[in-house]
Order: sequence, then C-alpha cells, then structure tokens
Amino acid sequence: RVVGPDASPAVEVPSSEFVQGRATVTLNYFRAGAVRISAELASGRGGKNIRSTSNPVEILPGALHDFNLTAPVQARAGTPFRLTMSARDAFGNVITDYSRVGGGVNIHSSGIGEVQPTQISASGFINGIAQVDLRTYAAERIVLTAGERFGSASGKSGQIRIDAGPLSHFLVSVAPKVFAGEPFPVRVEAQDIHYNIIRDFSVPGRIRIRTSGPGKITPGDLSSADFSDGVAVIPATVTSSGMQEILVEP
Repeated sequence: RVVGPDASPAVEVPSSEFVQGRATVTLNYFRAGAVRISAELASGRGGKNIRSTSNPVEILPGALHDFNLTAPVQARAGTPFRLTMSARDAFGNVITDYSRVGGGVNIHSSGIGEVQPTQISASGFINGIAQVDLRTYAAERIVLTAGERFGSASGKSGQIRIDAGPLSHFLVSVAPKVFAGEPFPVRVEAQDIHYNIIRDFSVPGRIRIRTSGPGKITPGDLSSADFSDGVAVIPATVTSSGMQEILVEP
C-alpha cells in the first residue's frame, strides 16, 4: 500500500503472483508529493508480522487540466483587486513547475468592461500559483474566466460585484425645450469618475440646484432621500426664459 494522505486501502497480493520471489503490483495514488510504499506479511515466522517500507517516492502532478481562481466577492470600479490562480492537474494537484512548462493565461470578464491586465505570463506563476492585481472600470456583476494560451485548460471565478466609486459628478438630463413657470422633469444621476451610476448614493446635507440664467429654479435643492438606485427625477420650474443650463452641485 501507499503510505501517504488519502491513500487507497492496501492491495492484497496472492503468493501465486510471485515469480522467483518477486511480484509486480500496480498502485493508484492521486496526491502529488513524497510517499513511501509499504508491504506487510500478516503472519510471518513466530507469528509476527513482517513489514518493509521503501525509500521516499516523489509523485509528480499530471498534465494541466484546469485553473482554480479565487477572487473577492466585491470590488470597486477603478480600484485593484487581487486574483489568485493555481494551475492544476485532473486530481487538483498544483503543477508547481507551470512557470517552466506552461504557456501563460488569458483573462476575460463576462461583463461589458474589460479587466486589466488581460494576460498573465507563465513566469508570473510561482510554484504553480499566480497572484495578480486586476482592475476594471464598469460597475456590474462579473465572472472571470482564465484560459490557457495555445491550450484548452480553463477555469472560472465566482461572481464578483463591482461597485461604483465615490461621487465625482452629477449627470443632469432635461428636455431641450421647456416653458417658464411650468413644471418639467429633471433627471439627476449620481456618477463616479468612470461614469458609473452610484446605486447606493448617499451624502449628508442638501444638494444645490441652480440655473445658469438670471431666473430662479424651484426646487433649489434636493437630498439623498430623493435618489432611488442612484437616480433622482424631480419636477422643476424656472422663472426666466432663454437658453440656460440646469446645474446640480454637491
């Protein structure tokens, strides 16, 4: 039997398998690492067991089968997050010499935004494991896929929620023509520097609304409570006519 973690039960070898005192036995073992082979005769001379153990045998990983990806469940747009990736054989053993035998990995995102960097060279793996800081700029839910360059091995991460960054500006949308003194809808989006809507937008105090013209706009402010999923739609009126802009300022 193999003496090592998760070893299979011992294989019984009948005496008929021995030819001139020797027998050949096939053993299966699926964990990479150093093990020993032990043989034991249950009833030897004087009723005592006879046991013999081999020198250490190094079990090497098999051929590349897949990549195991570990990433955080949540990250922020534009901010690096750590991806840990291991090259494995079909039995989950890490291929420790992947930097020598591997071809490198391409990384893809399931979302609309690209992740950077998009490639990891084989030399980026240390003892079969690579750690890389990735960055993406779109706020969305994504799954990362790693695929062997010039090969078929691949692996996927769990779902990652990319949240918007801190408030950078407001995007204000209004009809190109409205009438002075009559209500019209104003749509206000809270966005980060990458133009993602900040779905959990919240700031203390009031947010000022003004017009670039000589007249007055009502209401003159709004609060975080007016936003739902990062967007506020409010009825507004202006007192003056003419070409002018609606400005929203934190």
